[in-house]
Amino acid sequence: MNLYLKLFLAAAVPYGLVAALILRNPTIGVLFGVGIGIVIASIFGTLQHTAFQGKKADADRSVHQIRDIEIDVSYHEALALCQDSLKTLTRAHIKQLDAEQGIIHARTGINWKTYGERVTLSLLPVDRNTTRIRIESRPRLKTTLIDYGNNLYNVNCISLYLRQRSGTDNLAQDFSHLEINDETPSLRHLIEYGDMAKQQS
Repeated sequence: MNLYLKLFLAAAVPYGLVAALILRNPTIGVLFGVGIGIVIASIFGTLQHTAFQGKKADADRSVHQIRDIEIDVSYHEALALCQDSLKTLTRAHIKQLDAEQGIIHARTGINWKTYGERVTLSLLPVDRNTTRIRIESRPRLKTTLIDYGNNLYNVNCISLYLRQRSGTDNLAQDFSHLEINDETPSLRHLIEYGDMAKQQS
């Protein structure tokens, strides 16, 4: 469902019902709900899309972000790097670490944008010197519809940290979320989210 429509319904229905009950007039309640729904959908939907401007390579603008990468280090080295990578996020702390299953669950702190995010790192050894890692970030509040790009930011930070610290530049998944042109996917990733972007800004 379109984000604007989701926001419209999430605002229009409850506000319309409350207005109808308070004013005891269903018609006014519906009109009030529709008006509030349009305003909220327009403002917050636009803010969400604006957060992704300049990131044309990322086709998925969902609040649930996933990235798969492979790094050329052993499983135990990758596990240590994954724990360290969480330090790049705002007030992130590990809630659960299962070294045998290769799962790290973490949470970020609450800020003015969101109620925080749940970050999950899943590790799978490919061979003795290669480890595949799935990075997931989603809002802690399941009903969240907009995150101003926070979860994409989390995934990008961890991905870039792991690839830089491991000296690896491989993406395990397809490159649909990257702009494929004369530049390599790795260079495009660095331009969009890494030190090059900081230097250009």
